[in-house]
Amino acid sequence: MEANGVWISYELQTGNDFEIKIKRGGSRNVEWRRVYNQVFKPHDKDKLSEQESQFLLAEVYSRTIVVDWKNIKDNEGKDVPFNIENCMELLCFMPELLSKVINDAHERGNFQMEEVESTAKN
Repeated sequence: MEANGVWISYELQTGNDFEIKIKRGGSRNVEWRRVYNQVFKPHDKDKLSEQESQFLLAEVYSRTIVVDWKNIKDNEGKDVPFNIENCMELLCFMPELLSKVINDAHERGNFQMEEVESTAKN
């Protein structure tokens, strides 16, 4: 399940629910580690502003961790298709969501439950 991702539910302050499918983050995820190093290597991490750091993290997580979403709407109520660019825009626009996705991607329990359910079905 770590490799394919798990669906995590989120709620906006407006009460709108949506789901994001995420893979597990961290050093065990080779793709995440490679892209993280690629994105951050040209920068002095100690000199990045919080906003710059969040933008770079949004890029890393959009490219490697977030794999799909459901019920993400634009201002007109239309579904926003999932792609890396839309994901980066969403995570940059909503830094609190980026923080939640980062925490959820590193929370081992989110992925163990899916593994247990998958094993039980077989």
